[in-house]
Amino acid sequence: KGRMGGYKGLCVFDIDNTLTRGAGAGTECGLVKDSPVCMGCEGDSSASRLGYAGANNYPAVYGKQAIKACLDKGMAVGVATFARCSGSGPAGVHSRYGFLSGMGLPHEVIHKGSDGFIHRGPALQCYSSKTPTKGVMVQNLMKRYGVRPDKTVFFDDQKRFLDQVAPTHAHIQQASKSCHGVYCPTGCGLSQKEFNSGMGQLHHHHRSK
Repeated sequence: KGRMGGYKGLCVFDIDNTLTRGAGAGTECGLVKDSPVCMGCEGDSSASRLGYAGANNYPAVYGKQAIKACLDKGMAVGVATFARCSGSGPAGVHSRYGFLSGMGLPHEVIHKGSDGFIHRGPALQCYSSKTPTKGVMVQNLMKRYGVRPDKTVFFDDQKRFLDQVAPTHAHIQQASKSCHGVYCPTGCGLSQKEFNSGMGQLHHHHRSK
């Protein structure tokens, strides 16, 4: 048990195209044809022109459900994003606070303070000189929650970030698989099948011990 102790595992989620879906996501994601697109979820692409509305009703097809499932299993939940800790506009993590605050994430990730503003907690890891890779971010989260790598699973749509986390020995699972490991505007975000596949790695590892 670590500093916070007692967790059965750790789920770490990327934001863009993992907890969110792309602006072009449609019927191939199981969405109703005329469902609203996620104008604030572009991440690497055209978000700089769109701005972040802070809406919480454009999540990945299984984003909110995945967070709840991890918490219901007694697991810790963290977020690792390449959005900048101190950046302004779409490049900065602040632009995602409104979205994240509607996703049912724990207080350690995001919370509304007594001042009425939304604040980032230590379990929302973002890009900075001290956290230059998602490998470092995931290691920080494992240390904070006191969870071993074999009990940790990291979800991200981009292969380059999954590759950064692989050396930590945490389990890795790709989201938005239709984008083939890079950002694309039609990404569905994390699906139930992808989530179950990631969680299945934890159970398989446990059984093989």
